[in-house]
Amino acid sequence: MGNKIKRLSAVLCAAILCVQAVLISNGNLLFCSADNATVTEWPLYSGDMPFSKSGSGGLVQEIKNANINIPDYLELEDLSLEVIFDIKDDNALNSLRSGRVQLTQDKMDNAVLTWSLVGKELNKGDNTLDLKLSDANYECVNSERGFTVRKPINYFRIFSTVNAQDGSAVLKSVKLKDSRTLGLEFGNEKTADTYLQLSKTLSEIPQTIEVSIKSSVKITHNWLLRAGGDKSNVIGGISKDDITVGTTSESDTPGAGKEYIEFKSNDNTLTAYNNNLNISTGDYGADRLAIAFWMYSETDGKLFEGGQIRLSNKASGEDDKPNLSYSANAVNVQAGWNYIELPLSKFTESGGFNLADGINSFRIHGCKNTSNIRTQRICEIKLVVLSDTERLLRAGNSKIDLIGGLKANDMSYGITSAADAPGAGLRYTEFTSNNKTVTTFVNDLGINVSEYALTELSVAFWAYSENDGKLF
Repeated sequence: MGNKIKRLSAVLCAAILCVQAVLISNGNLLFCSADNATVTEWPLYSGDMPFSKSGSGGLVQEIKNANINIPDYLELEDLSLEVIFDIKDDNALNSLRSGRVQLTQDKMDNAVLTWSLVGKELNKGDNTLDLKLSDANYECVNSERGFTVRKPINYFRIFSTVNAQDGSAVLKSVKLKDSRTLGLEFGNEKTADTYLQLSKTLSEIPQTIEVSIKSSVKITHNWLLRAGGDKSNVIGGISKDDITVGTTSESDTPGAGKEYIEFKSNDNTLTAYNNNLNISTGDYGADRLAIAFWMYSETDGKLFEGGQIRLSNKASGEDDKPNLSYSANAVNVQAGWNYIELPLSKFTESGGFNLADGINSFRIHGCKNTSNIRTQRICEIKLVVLSDTERLLRAGNSKIDLIGGLKANDMSYGITSAADAPGAGLRYTEFTSNNKTVTTFVNDLGINVSEYALTELSVAFWAYSENDGKLF
């Protein structure tokens, strides 16, 4: 958006004096008076309540008699459920990764809103879930007792059926929220957690508000496809017993605290999948989406010498199901940590795959090495939204179309670490120009900037210099 000025018109239904705050919600401006502030949260619980062991051996915690009454001006699609809990150990983490959250009028009610935790990004320590009520799986045995926000909401439950110990997780907070203030949408631009606050009291309501964006803000949406330390659903020649789980340290390029699986493929395939992802990418097409992850390789080579990365809207991404696939041997890696981003626009469609049908399954399919046998590590794998305000002109480690005095063999290639000023994960080309020229080009970019003025555009990049001086 650059410094582009947007005008936001407000349609006002009633006169409100002494306005002190303005909230933007779903493209509308909501004016709130300090003397009559609108309630936007309804707590069900706050404290530290350890999970108990359920009858099935898993974990469970519930809240009864919450007696939450939602105002008449809010509908089910306007609300979200925030759940905060602390996971103490790996057993509790693996247990809750297959768990569920439920909300209903009463414990024995026939109408239940249910969210699966499969595919949610959970880690040891504090976790926060923000679950839209409209995204819940609706279970209703008796249609005469359907779930409605017009009746008090009394019962909440979070539970799992996979074995874990008493007290290995702690429930800290549960609340219902007015989710209309969580984001806004103007045209095709999406943001989150956005609001305007006025520092001075207004004597009257303005008809328009002018907003100038003075600094660039990168908003990222992502969905977890597979957690870094996940050893579930491993069905290839490499078994879960052949895989170890580790965590990155401060000295590792991705930074500290990222879980990973470690393995070595000696003509054995790594095949693993995650189902029930229930991902809807909304307005985002394949050109705006990518699969992203950190990967460590003991030597230079391919991501794998054979196999594919797959997405499917059918379980579990097998050959005869609709899927998107990307050949693992099309990805070059260097010795050490590599940040890999695979645009969905480069994937191959098969079996009638349609992104609009959603994504239900992620699969590492038949990936193996037969000659370059080495230790490899893979961190969490996500589906991410590519920035819509930046366009790539040239990759940092591109070796093609170098037509000056310096050629590819005169250069070395690397990736920034967490200690570097740009942060971790940027690929770069390193060279010394001793009266030799760097000349290169990139064609067929296909970039359309017709809606921007020349003064709103810039070319941006990071550069490292061994000493003070000119760029060249």
